[in-house]
Amino acid sequence: SSSSSSSSSSSSSSMSDAEVQAAREKLKARFGAGVSRVGGKGGIRRKKKVTHKSAAQDDKKLQSSLRRMGVNPVNAVSEVLMLMEDDTAMVFNQGVRMQANLSANTYIVSGTHTVKPLSEVNTGSLGMDQAQLAQLQAMMAQHQAMQKAKEESGEAANDDDDVPDLVENFEEVSESS
Repeated sequence: SSSSSSSSSSSSSSMSDAEVQAAREKLKARFGAGVSRVGGKGGIRRKKKVTHKSAAQDDKKLQSSLRRMGVNPVNAVSEVLMLMEDDTAMVFNQGVRMQANLSANTYIVSGTHTVKPLSEVNTGSLGMDQAQLAQLQAMMAQHQAMQKAKEESGEAANDDDDVPDLVENFEEVSESS
């Protein structure tokens, strides 16, 4: 009799293959096999919300920062040429947008740029001929030489040469008069 009761209890507690398959399908539907979802019943809680920034959000943040700086757009700028110390030039000539705050001596240039050697820069569009460009290059070289000489002699650290050194005790002089 014990063998018949154990066989009857095992058959009632065990599920058929069709029931097991149905339960598996139900779990897949509930937890989404491979599909991630946020929220809802049975979902895992995330520790933090992941936000994806778009380029538009970055641009809005940049524009609000520029507004706080007090820059105003400068119109009718078709090309910007920045001369660099290594005898190259950064040329902004496509979609140039320039903003400036003249009182703070702040200029913002945005757009696509290319870095070219000075020999390849089209100076005709800048209103400069070759003689003026050579003069500008000579001035830049002279400035660089002065900076190097200043660094070597140590004058860069001691810029107060025009102020005389205090030799006598000024308090005694003020009390005697």
